[in-house]
Amino acid sequence: MACSKIASQSHLGNKTAADRSKDFPGEFYVESNTLMCYACEKSVHHIRKSTVVDHLRSNKHRIQKERHAKVVAKSESAAMTCGKPAPKKLRQATFFRAIKTAVTAKESRDEVVSDFLLAMLAANIPLEKVDVKDTFCLCRAS
Repeated sequence: MACSKIASQSHLGNKTAADRSKDFPGEFYVESNTLMCYACEKSVHHIRKSTVVDHLRSNKHRIQKERHAKVVAKSESAAMTCGKPAPKKLRQATFFRAIKTAVTAKESRDEVVSDFLLAMLAANIPLEKVDVKDTFCLCRAS
């Protein structure tokens, strides 16, 4: 007997996190191919739609959504009184974004040190003669 293998289709959907985010506008955003909930500030498994719907129906999500709405309303009203534009939606930093921010901070810190050293060399000031705190503040203030 010839044994024929039938290619079975996966019961899981082939939706990406971006697709699920578009299915539920205003509820989720995508960060590093991860579906993140605005209100709960946590990741939600995006493969099955039922998992996403269950998260939206949970009591914990409802409570967090109400709390999040109050925070957003408060910040928008504060922005209106100051004449500033409304702030963006708050997002929790994922691991990858936090690493990227840390690298950017290190690069800017290195740039500040480099600028300081170049300013001292251009002014022909020996570094051991400089009170670092005062000079550093004067360089960055302008």
